[in-house]
Amino acid sequence: TLKELSIENDGLDSDSMDNIASILTKEENGSSVCDSLEKLRIYNNMIGTTGAEHTSKIISKCRSLKEFRYEGCRPLRQGCQYIADGLRDMAKHHQGLTRLYLEGSYGCSTETDPVGSLCEALKKMRYLTHVKLGDCGLEQDGSKAVLRALAPQKGLISLSLQENEITSKNARQLVKVIQSNQSSLEVLNLETNELTSVGVEILVQAFAKGSSLRELNLGGNQIGTRGAKALIESAKVFTRLEKIFLDENGFTDDIVEELQATFGNKLQSLEENDDNDADDDLEEDDDEEDDEEDDDDDDDDNAMQELSQALGRQKLTPDDVSI
Repeated sequence: TLKELSIENDGLDSDSMDNIASILTKEENGSSVCDSLEKLRIYNNMIGTTGAEHTSKIISKCRSLKEFRYEGCRPLRQGCQYIADGLRDMAKHHQGLTRLYLEGSYGCSTETDPVGSLCEALKKMRYLTHVKLGDCGLEQDGSKAVLRALAPQKGLISLSLQENEITSKNARQLVKVIQSNQSSLEVLNLETNELTSVGVEILVQAFAKGSSLRELNLGGNQIGTRGAKALIESAKVFTRLEKIFLDENGFTDDIVEELQATFGNKLQSLEENDDNDADDDLEEDDDEEDDEEDDDDDDDDNAMQELSQALGRQKLTPDDVSI
């Protein structure tokens, strides 16, 4: 019985992936190899869009998969669609995935359907502990959709969303995800996004009741004095913090000294820091649209709770209702 398959740095092409998919999905006596597969890692191969289609056929049939890693395979936009659809189809009959690594699957933007299929899958996968969606081209709207899909999770340990053009407009959704996983989240990687100080000021609100973070990466986010001050003022709640990355932002020398005094050796190198205050170029974001959408979410929650009471249920979620 095959439980683990790793195809890493093997120079695999799409034809080879086709052959592998045929072997894994072939049914004999009503079952296939996919039924028992628990870990599938496909990393740094040249399988491209066609290879992604074959991979999709495999994951859509998996019934025991706990870890799926698909990185460095050049899926392009259509390939991302295949992978997202495969995850969505798998989630219809199997929700036990705990580790999802899709870093570098650029093409999951809201201009295409991959983000929709991906979110459908994420909403059903309630046991995720490790999620890597860095450099997926999510952008502001796609990131918002993914964060909303992740918000119901309760056991996330590691979340990586670097290089997705996440802005301060996404900060409130980030707060919800963090608060839902307050006691479990140990690693949060938001490197190379566009949060700015405004986003950081919102983000730290998620840690008002404490933090289990061991590692926080906010490097390359156009953060200046205000964002640094927000982190410094919240430092006491990071009782388990081991590393904080803040390089490639814009802190003055005085702020750098304050950060070093506050975080000590937990603060990683600031070698690429721009000593001009990034806040000098800060444009205040208009959060009215986000506030309205958050209000809509609250209205939906209230409506669900009223319906729950009417039906004699303790708690009802939107996933419980189909209209």
